[in-house]
Amino acid sequence: MNKPELLENQTAHYFTVSSIDFEKSYKTMDMRIAKGFSDRELSFLLGYHPLYVRDVENPLHSKRYKARDTNYLLHIFNCTLPEILDGKLEELTYKLFVVATSNSDGTKSYDIFKEEPNGKHKIFRSFTELPAFKAVGVKSVASPIMVKDFILDLLDEGYFSEPKTGLELFRTCVKHFKGHVRPFFITNAFKLIHKMDGRSIKVSKNEMKRFVYSE
Repeated sequence: MNKPELLENQTAHYFTVSSIDFEKSYKTMDMRIAKGFSDRELSFLLGYHPLYVRDVENPLHSKRYKARDTNYLLHIFNCTLPEILDGKLEELTYKLFVVATSNSDGTKSYDIFKEEPNGKHKIFRSFTELPAFKAVGVKSVASPIMVKDFILDLLDEGYFSEPKTGLELFRTCVKHFKGHVRPFFITNAFKLIHKMDGRSIKVSKNEMKRFVYSE
């Protein structure tokens, strides 16, 4: 491929990746968008750092979903394995060409090209990172205040006497409100509760190294 003409805010990168890991990253990306989760919200449901999923979806980052994350993702999305992991890939590796663009709002855009058997590059995917806390598609049936008040009720009822994962808490909210609830409203509720006198929810990690929440 000829050297591309780049703008001042663009960089070009050539490298090889595992086809399975790469495909799983972006099939999972498609699934999270379809389910109405931002990258930070999926990180919360996985029990990881808020930027974990953003880093996985960044084609220039070395982070990829671990094998132990696969079943957890199936649990989160309530989907089948082929929906996030294609086991019939003809190539073990992909040769990629990526153009990264730095945007004025602090996000980055990526144009990912995959080298075909004939040596030509074909567009694999183009996308722009989400700004922090931006919603994706599906509307929440509960407002931030409603979610905060419900979590306070759970705290009073002893729900957090045993550590709960983000996914457990999310599903408890979905069941209570009878519809989709933005995980961001849950994490925002934690911050508001921590500012209240005598009220707090502790954060620790379980044996799987995922964040859990307790009294």
